[in-house]
Formats: sequence, C-alpha cells, structure tokens
Amino acid sequence: GTFEFAAGKDSWVEIGNAGTDGYVIVDAVQWLPAKL
Repeated sequence: GTFEFAAGKDSWVEIGNAGTDGYVIVDAVQWLPAKL
C-alpha cells in the first residue's frame, strides 16, 4: 500500500499478527521520498 507521513514527525511501520491464524511474513519495507 501507499501511506503518507508528515514531514518532521517520527514515522514507523509496525508489523503484528493480531487477527490472523498464524504467521505474518514481511518481505520488505521500502521508504521512498514523495514527489512533490
């Protein structure tokens, strides 16, 4: 997905398994600058 983060604010991605029946596998998280 695509998400917006405010400039100058702390940002993070939290991965969890709440609401699943088992494992959650994350291949990658990529941070890219926004094109203004």
